Amino acid sequence: DSMGEFSANVLETYCAGAEVKNAGLAGTKAEDWANDINADAVNGCGSSFDYVWMSFGGNDMLESDGCSMTAETMQSKVTAAINNVKTNIAPGATKYLMTCYCQPKSAESGSACNTPEKTVPLCAGIKAACDLDSDVEYVDSFESCGGSSSAWSNPGYFEDAIHLNKRGYCKVFTQAAIQTLFQCGERAYDCDNEDCTMTGYNLQCAGDASKDEYDGGSCTAINGGGG
Repeated sequence: DSMGEFSANVLETYCAGAEVKNAGLAGTKAEDWANDINADAVNGCGSSFDYVWMSFGGNDMLESDGCSMTAETMQSKVTAAINNVKTNIAPGATKYLMTCYCQPKSAESGSACNTPEKTVPLCAGIKAACDLDSDVEYVDSFESCGGSSSAWSNPGYFEDAIHLNKRGYCKVFTQAAIQTLFQCGERAYDCDNEDCTMTGYNLQCAGDASKDEYDGGSCTAINGGGG
């Protein structure tokens, strides 16, 4: 989904020694990755991967009637998507990773997901799906950008209401569990002082590679609490 596609190749910045093949497809849902997306969709990304980071489920929640999808329904959708990725799209990786999403900085205009509490089943369902599969590691990013189950995240980590800027991706990818899983080289990071602009779109092997960067949003000051 957009969490994956919009990350471009920034993981290379925040995981020393990594080489990234970005096969993210903005706008897709877990049910797309379970049923409609196959290896042809990521043709050009290669066929052998050490680690696979998967991001889906967010659009399923956002597009559910009244933002009412339960954790149990989310688990079922994500499990089906994981199985298709492992079997048909990117088989044979050493490990698969899901991080869920940072709590948004606010609701999107007109969205039924209009309180922090309504987003909680999203990550709960994703975690439940990962817990059922020994090949999949779950690293919880829900509170990584300053939010919680009852508060929106810090706006300084976001390009808009729900999409991260470079600082936000830094907060997600520099978590110790991700650094360890991907065997990243040792390096110190200061996410709050990173530039916000994302680059590297022209290096993607799927998704929208027609542009080489996008405006990651003005660098809103990082404050001490949720936005």
